[in-house]
Amino acid sequence: MEKMIVMNTSSTTLVLENDYLELSINYDGTYIIKDKRADIVWRSASGYAPFKEMRKLSNTKAFLQTDLLQLNGGRIPAQVFIELENDEVIVEAKVDNLEMSINTFTILPPLPPIDSQSYLLIPFYSNGIAIPVSEKQFAGWHWTTYGALDMPWVGVTNGDFGYMLLWDGRSADDGLCITNLVHVDSEELLTPFAYHEPTMQKFGYPRRIRYIFVSEGGHVAICKRYRAYAKRHGFLVTLKEKAKRKPAIGLLAGAPDVWGANALNIVQFCREARAAGIKRMLINGVWQAEIIDFIKALGYLSGRYDNYEDLYVCCDKHRPPFNMGNIEDTAMKPDGTRYLGWETWDKKHVAYKRCSLLQLDVAKKYIPEQLKDHPHNTWFLDVTTATPLIECYDPRHPHSRTEDREAKRRLAKYVGEELGLVLGGEHGRWWGVDIYDYWEGMMSCNPAFTWPAGYLRPPQKREEIGEKYLKWGLGHKYRVPLWELVFHDCVVSYWYWGDSTDFLYRVAPELSDKKDVFNILYGTPPMFWVNKLGFTWTDPKLRKRLLQSYRITCKLHEQIAFDEMISHEYLTPDRDVQRTLFAPTDNPQEVTEVIVNFGEKPYALKRKGKEYVLPQFGFYVHGPRITQYRILVEGREVTYIKTNDYIFCDAGGKEYDFGVCITDGQVSIEVEGEHYIRIVIEDPKTRKVLLRPQMLAKDFDFERAKLRILNERGVPVVLVRTIQTKEDYIEIPLARGKKFILIW
Repeated sequence: MEKMIVMNTSSTTLVLENDYLELSINYDGTYIIKDKRADIVWRSASGYAPFKEMRKLSNTKAFLQTDLLQLNGGRIPAQVFIELENDEVIVEAKVDNLEMSINTFTILPPLPPIDSQSYLLIPFYSNGIAIPVSEKQFAGWHWTTYGALDMPWVGVTNGDFGYMLLWDGRSADDGLCITNLVHVDSEELLTPFAYHEPTMQKFGYPRRIRYIFVSEGGHVAICKRYRAYAKRHGFLVTLKEKAKRKPAIGLLAGAPDVWGANALNIVQFCREARAAGIKRMLINGVWQAEIIDFIKALGYLSGRYDNYEDLYVCCDKHRPPFNMGNIEDTAMKPDGTRYLGWETWDKKHVAYKRCSLLQLDVAKKYIPEQLKDHPHNTWFLDVTTATPLIECYDPRHPHSRTEDREAKRRLAKYVGEELGLVLGGEHGRWWGVDIYDYWEGMMSCNPAFTWPAGYLRPPQKREEIGEKYLKWGLGHKYRVPLWELVFHDCVVSYWYWGDSTDFLYRVAPELSDKKDVFNILYGTPPMFWVNKLGFTWTDPKLRKRLLQSYRITCKLHEQIAFDEMISHEYLTPDRDVQRTLFAPTDNPQEVTEVIVNFGEKPYALKRKGKEYVLPQFGFYVHGPRITQYRILVEGREVTYIKTNDYIFCDAGGKEYDFGVCITDGQVSIEVEGEHYIRIVIEDPKTRKVLLRPQMLAKDFDFERAKLRILNERGVPVVLVRTIQTKEDYIEIPLARGKKFILIW
C-alpha cells in the first residue's frame, strides 16, 4: 500500500517527478509539465476551479479535490488522481455517486501548443489530417471519440516534440474533443480540450485520459505510441496472424476493390482481367454458385454486400435483411423517438436503425441461407462501423455506447471468425481492427465530400468538386497517414465507393492520378467501378487507364500489404514530396522506401549513385521485393515496375534501357512457371522489345529456348525462332503478334 504524504493545503504548488517529466500542480487550477528529455515546458490554460486538498501519495502520484466544469456551466465536485507513468500523465476523475445525472464535462484545463508552427493531429473519419494551429475555422469543432475520430486520441506536434491526448479504456466510448482557441504569447492557437459525455445520462464510471509526451519524432512517434497501446490492449492483430486462421486473407494483397461487375458478363470480365495481368481482385456482386466458384478458382475474392443497421418498416418493397423486423426492433433516443438510418435518394423510403443488440440474431438467420446458394469467401458489412456508437433507451433492449460497441463486435466476430469469411466493412474504427480484414473509406475523408457520394452520384462538372474536398479531403499538405502508421499491417484500406480511384475521372482526371500516388505512398490498393461510374471495362481507353492504376499500386501492395508503415516524412518544406517506409515486423531490416511527388515542380532524387527526376505524381520505390519508378527522361515520363516475378516497362515513346529490357513502348513481362515467361505488348505503337531473360531466370538456356505467339485467349498458336543478340538479349518479333510465351 502506498504511503500517503499529506501536503499542507495552504501550499500553492505540488510537484510530481520522475526521470522523464516534472509536473507542477497549482492551487489555482493550472499545471505545468516539463519534458526533461527535450527541455520543453508545457503550460496549461487558465484553471476552471481551484485544486483543493492536494495530497501527494508518492513522488509520482497525487490526489486532489476540484470541480468538473460542464458544458452547460454547471460544476460537479470530484476527486481527481494524477499519476506520472514514465513519459505519460494519467488523469482520472471520480465522483461519490456514479448514478448522478450530468452534462458533458471536462476535468482539467487544456495544454495549448507551444508555438504557432504546430499542428493538431486528428484521426478524423479518414486516414488523418494535420490542422495548423492557426486555422481558426476549426474553433468550436466537436470531435467525438465514438464517432468523428477513428482512434480515440488527438495530437499536438511541431514536427519534432509534442503529445498525444488519449481517452483511456472505457472513456474512449464516451469521449469528446473540442478544439478551441487559447491565448499563447499574444497569439490565439487552436487547442484540444478533453471532454467526457454522460453514459446513459449518468456519470457512470471513473473517467480517464492520458497525456503521452514525445520528445522527438513528431506525428510518427505519436502514432507509434498508440500502436504500442493498441497492442498492449489486444486490439492490434496483424493480417499475418489473421491469415493463419483464414488463408484467403492472403488474396487481399494486391487486390483492387471492384464494384459494378454485375453490369458485365462476369465470366468474360474475369477472364479478360486475368489475361490483362490482374492477378488478384476483390469482386463484389451476387451470382450463381458455379460463377462464384469460377471467380474463386482464379484466385479472386468474391464479396457480398450486407447491412444490419438499416431496417425499413415503411412498406413491403424491401428485401431481406432490410425488412426483417419491426419498429420495436429499432434503437430509441432518450426522448422516446427512434434513430433514423438511410434515406433513399427520392426521399420515399427512410430506414430506422436496428438496435445493435438484435443485429446478430438477424445475421444468423440470413447469412447461412445465402451461403448455401452463393458460396462467397468475402462479406462486406455496410454501416456497422461507419456510424457513431449510440445509446438505446428502449426498455426491451437498452444499451450504452460501450454495449453498442460490444454488440457490433459480436456481429463482426460471427461473420469473420465463426463463418470464416474475409470480413470487410464501411469505414474503420480502432475497436474492430482485431476482427475486420479490410475497410472501405479509410483512404477518403467523407466529411469533405462536396457531392452526394453516398448516393453514387458523381459530379457532372469540375466546379462541383469543392475547395473543402481539394484542401482537406485530397490535399496532400494536410492529409497525414495516422491510421496507416498504426494499423497498416492489420487491415487493408480502400477508398469510399463514392470517392473511388475513378469516380471523379470524367470531370477531373488529374485527381485519379493523385489518388494513385496516395495509394503508393500509403501502401494501399485502389477501388474501381468497372461500369459507367468509373473506369468502364468495356471502354478500351478507360480499361487502359484502369490497368495503369492497377500496375503502379497493386504490384507494390502485393509486396508490402502485410508490412508495418514504420515512417512518414516530408522531404520538402512545402510538403509536396513525401516519403514512407515499410518493413515486416518480424524482419525490420527489410525496408521498402516509397517517395512520391505531389507538386508541379520536378523533384531530383539521388539513390545508389543515380539521379531520378520525379515529375508531378511521379514516384520512386525500392525494397527487397520491388523496385518501381515514374521519372522524367529527356522530358518524357518513363515508368518501371519490377518484382520477383513481374516487370512492366513504359519507355514513353523513345528507346530506353531498363536493364532487363530495352524498348520504346510498353511491355509487361511475367514469370509464370519454372520455365515460362509471358510477354505482353501493352501499347500497339511499340516498335522494339529486347529481353534479357537471364535477369529473370538464372537457369535460362538460349539453346533450348522457344518463343510462342499467343492468341487473344492466351492459347499458343505459332512457334517462332528466338533470335539472340550479342548482349544476350532476345529480340521479340513484334510484327508477328502482341502476346508471347518464352519456354526453355
